[in-house]
Amino acid sequence: MLLQQKTEQRISKFIQKLAGGYTHYFNNKYKRSGSLFQGKYKAKEIRSTYGLIKLSVYVNCNAEIHGIVKKENWPWSSYGEYINKSCAPTANGAVGAQNSLVLSEFRNAEEYINFCNELMPKIKAIKNLEKYELE
Repeated sequence: MLLQQKTEQRISKFIQKLAGGYTHYFNNKYKRSGSLFQGKYKAKEIRSTYGLIKLSVYVNCNAEIHGIVKKENWPWSSYGEYINKSCAPTANGAVGAQNSLVLSEFRNAEEYINFCNELMPKIKAIKNLEKYELE
């Protein structure tokens, strides 16, 4: 998930409510008890526009980076929204603020697609190094 924090501790509280609410729903549905998630969630402050753009590529292309499926075929990603193939508006009908921030750095969707395709092999290489603790 790519989230923009507007006030102090809002993301922590959001994740806590999201994880707690989903755990409650799942446990009720499947008549079970206990936690679903292991460990703490990972959060990182992004301080540059380029960092935000790189993170958007990682989030949007994650399924392909990890060899699950092509990014265009992964319905749980906002990649289609970024490249204008599908538009999932927010509750007020607007496209997400993070999308606007990222896409304003490109002339068109094709440029973003090309950027994703160029950056994905580099991200895959870094992930492989991390797997072997060689980074």
